[in-house]
Amino acid sequence: METTKTRSKRQTVKAKKQNEVLEQKPNMNAKQIFLILLNIFFILPIYSQSRENSSEYRKLYLSLSGGLNYALGTSNTVLSEDLTLPFTKRIFVPGFDGAWFFTKNYGIGVKYRFSTNSNEKSSYSEYTEQTYEYPVYEYVKVNFNETSHFVGPAFFARWQIGESRWMFLTNAGVGYLHNKLSEIKQEIDYIIHFPNDVLIDSSQYPQNKRGGYSDLTGTSVGFSLSAGIHYRITPFIGIGIDASGLFASVSRMKYKNDLSGKYETAEISRKINRLGLSAAIDFNF
Repeated sequence: METTKTRSKRQTVKAKKQNEVLEQKPNMNAKQIFLILLNIFFILPIYSQSRENSSEYRKLYLSLSGGLNYALGTSNTVLSEDLTLPFTKRIFVPGFDGAWFFTKNYGIGVKYRFSTNSNEKSSYSEYTEQTYEYPVYEYVKVNFNETSHFVGPAFFARWQIGESRWMFLTNAGVGYLHNKLSEIKQEIDYIIHFPNDVLIDSSQYPQNKRGGYSDLTGTSVGFSLSAGIHYRITPFIGIGIDASGLFASVSRMKYKNDLSGKYETAEISRKINRLGLSAAIDFNF
C-alpha cells in the first residue's frame, strides 16, 4: 500500500520531468511571429471570399486617388530670350475615376486629374557673355506657380485574379488639358569680386535685373493611362496602388498685355509628360 510520503515523492519527480520538457521547448522570437503574421496576411485574402462573392458583378465603379507624379525628360519652357522656366520635377496629383461596366471586364467612363504646385530654381555660375577685368558671377532665381486640369472619357478594363479579392485594373483616355502658369518672377544678381584697395566704376559691369510675366494659360489635348493592383475589402469598397502617365504638349499660351489691357497669344512650347504612382480607394455599386 502506497504511503503519503511515497506519493508525495512520486508527484515531485513527475512535476520535475514536466518542467524539464517545457524548458526544452523553444520560445518563439519576434521574427518568427512576424513571418507567421505575414503568411496569414497573404493567405487570408485568397480564402476569405467565397466563390459566389468573388464572381459578383457590379456595374458602377468610382475611385478617388492621390499620389506623386514625376516629370519625364528635361523639357523646359522658353518664355523669352532672357527667361526659361524649368520643368516641374515632382508634383502631387489627386484624381477621380468613374466608369460604367457594360460587361464584367470592360466599361467606359471619365477621368479627372488636378495638380497645383509652386516651383523655385536657382543657379550660380561665372558670367561669360562678356570679358571683364575682374571676375563676375551670376546668381539667377526663378519662381512660378503651376496649375493643371485634365478631364476626358476613358476606356476601363478589369480582371479578377483567380477566385481571390485581388483584381488587376487598367484604363486609358484622351481628354482636355488646361495648364496655367502664374506669379512668374525672375531675379538676377551679379556678384563682382573687386579688390578692397582699388576704386572701380561698377556701372561698366552688368547690373542686377528684376522681371516677371503675367499669367499664362494654355490648352491642349492630352493622353492618360493607368494600371494597378486593387483589393476588394468588401464587395462595396476596395483599395489599390496604380502606376499612371499623363502626356500632353501645349504650343500656344495666352497672357494679358499690361499696356493694352487685352489678352494676346504667344508661341510657347510647353511639354507636360509625367509618370507617377498613386494610392486609391474604390467604391463598387
